[in-house]
Amino acid sequence: MTIVTKYPLHRYSDVMTNTGASESGAVVPWNVRAELARRGVRQVEAAEVLGITQPSLSNRLCGRVQFTVHELVQLAEWLDVSPAHFFAPFECQAVPSEQASS
Repeated sequence: MTIVTKYPLHRYSDVMTNTGASESGAVVPWNVRAELARRGVRQVEAAEVLGITQPSLSNRLCGRVQFTVHELVQLAEWLDVSPAHFFAPFECQAVPSEQASS
């Protein structure tokens, strides 16, 4: 059984300012975190690219501090993805318990 939850992407300003629907503010940090994880990049490495500390990056990834457009462009260039990639709606999929244990 697969559970899929789709979160709509709201206006750019909503995502950047965390003022839209409750889930819209999580889209950018979620996608950045996911891309770093897919590539096996540690937070300290990404923070160095941005010229910030690891705790500062962690605050951005947790949504406590907003990413700047400049930071997103820097990360996108470093990860070789489009900056728009970070604004794409994401899907959450649950793995059935019988598959998760194997």
